[in-house]
Amino acid sequence: MNSHFALLFFIIGVVSSMLFNIDLSQYLDIPLILLLFLVGYDIASNVNLKEVKIYTLRATIVVFSTVIGSMIGGLIASTLLNMSLREGVAAALGMGWYTMTAPLLLEKIGSSAAFIGFASNFLREVISLLTYPHLSKVVGATPAIAMAGATSMDTTLPVISKYGGKENTIIALIHGSLVTMLAPILVQIALNIF
Repeated sequence: MNSHFALLFFIIGVVSSMLFNIDLSQYLDIPLILLLFLVGYDIASNVNLKEVKIYTLRATIVVFSTVIGSMIGGLIASTLLNMSLREGVAAALGMGWYTMTAPLLLEKIGSSAAFIGFASNFLREVISLLTYPHLSKVVGATPAIAMAGATSMDTTLPVISKYGGKENTIIALIHGSLVTMLAPILVQIALNIF
């Protein structure tokens, strides 16, 4: 999609909201579901079972890297920002899933931890969207998926698909699905251990 076209529709959305003041938030999942359907359809029509096995192995390696990298990032952030290991590691292990991480941290630690969990994971998604095109050229399209965390199967998938190709689209979907399953478990473990 042309970036000018996307910007035009964003502006139309902002202006429409100001003029009509209609709450469309209940419909935001529809475009995402449609996007995932189209990506899934495209993948299924161009991939065989042998390739899926290879992609699953690669995605599993990226998942391992995502978890280890997130944990190390949380440890470093805790030290640099003078916050508890519990807070830093739990926030980092949200791995991009800010709508899950923030409420968990709010319940277990408090509002400042919830804000850190939300902000750090939201920024992870935004930074992934902005930097994947360049980072995929520097470190490789497959390793660069790790920075997207759980969002690699939904919001960052279009960027990964565009700049990483068919193979990395499949890896991103598998990676995002696995990270989405692991994130709540790992955040809870971090909250109980640290």
